[in-house]
Amino acid sequence: MPEFPVMYGCLGVNNKVDPMDLLFDDKTGLMELSYGLNVDVELPSRLCSRKGTTLVTSGDIHSLYYPGKGRWGYYVLGGGMYRFGVTGVAAGIRNVTKNAWMSYADIGDVTFYTNGFETGYISREGVSYSWARPVGSPSPPDYADSSRVFDDPPVGTVLAEHNGRVYVAVRDTVFASELYWYAYFNLEENRLPFDSNVQAMGSVTDGMYISDESGVYYCKGDYLQEMQKIPLPPEFGPVIPGTMCKCDGKLVNDMYYGDGLIWVSKYQVCYGGPGGTYQDLSSEKLVLPEAVRGAACMYNKQYYFVLHQ
Repeated sequence: MPEFPVMYGCLGVNNKVDPMDLLFDDKTGLMELSYGLNVDVELPSRLCSRKGTTLVTSGDIHSLYYPGKGRWGYYVLGGGMYRFGVTGVAAGIRNVTKNAWMSYADIGDVTFYTNGFETGYISREGVSYSWARPVGSPSPPDYADSSRVFDDPPVGTVLAEHNGRVYVAVRDTVFASELYWYAYFNLEENRLPFDSNVQAMGSVTDGMYISDESGVYYCKGDYLQEMQKIPLPPEFGPVIPGTMCKCDGKLVNDMYYGDGLIWVSKYQVCYGGPGGTYQDLSSEKLVLPEAVRGAACMYNKQYYFVLHQ
């Protein structure tokens, strides 16, 4: 019988150079891979088979959302929105507009959602409710009488939660709810404009990372009126919609603290953390394909993403 070489490890994946120029360590016999199929490369050089999967459902599924930590996840299939648990069993939530991508934001046990057509929130029990001010309550119940006028949540396309408020992006403008009153918005006061349509938003301890169609900004502060927009280098954006996830900073660098964000741009996999700290995670070795949208999640301390061309 012919002998087949057994690979015990590698130096990572590198599709940026010619296969003849892949790095080789003559002391250990390890080298880089031009690509890997159904394998995970773990530090420092461990190569292991990726765990198998079980098909739960199929079809034109999009808007997958899984916050991790054993919580419920959501996706859209056709004209329906579904919730799935750790067993993979899905239950219908409500009818939604077909082919409209959904965005989500978790606050406590409640998940808010919007797709530019429908909005609402889902309770812990899996029931969808209208996301609007209660009838007969023009202002938050514990607010003193004033001349301020409050609006219902706007119908946007991107959601995020940041320090007790829900943020909604409507085209090129981001709006924020009142503090802890998520159904009350002041659209004239609590707003932050951008140069083009907002594509992604995420929260860190002391600010937010917000991407429009031209780039990514670190928006420092707790309130929209006070936020300072600090642009990141061009290669960090714009964010490919659907790829931004929460990420423990220590998975990127032992010196980073708290949760940050990880996303994919046209050029690289990117990290943004508290204080405006950012890092390129991939451009030295990976060339990414052109993509208009993607999907991503953190699972077992690893970042998984797929890109739609």
